[in-house]
Amino acid sequence: AARRPGSLWAQLRRGLTVRGVASWYGATRGYAGIAHVAMPGARYLVRGRAVPLARVCVGDRCTIVRVVDTCGCYVRTPRARVADLSWTTLRRLGLDPRRGVFRVNVTLIRG
Repeated sequence: AARRPGSLWAQLRRGLTVRGVASWYGATRGYAGIAHVAMPGARYLVRGRAVPLARVCVGDRCTIVRVVDTCGCYVRTPRARVADLSWTTLRRLGLDPRRGVFRVNVTLIRG
């Protein structure tokens, strides 16, 4: 995983799959109940605007979600994350929030 927010987002924009650890959070303002993800280097997008879409996979379970916000995600630390999954995304993937973190693959499919 990239250590700098801009380089992570640049990898996705070039069509590369980013692999790493993701955590989860409730929701970004305006997106409660909608599957989405926050990623380092992305930016907050008001609901109703065109947003990037990403395929998020945990093992053999995948879903397509909106990329709607940035996250600190412990960038430049040993605990760095590639994404924060929304609660709705977590449920869509059938993940147990008690695990806390998950190994994910993220691919931008519409940027």
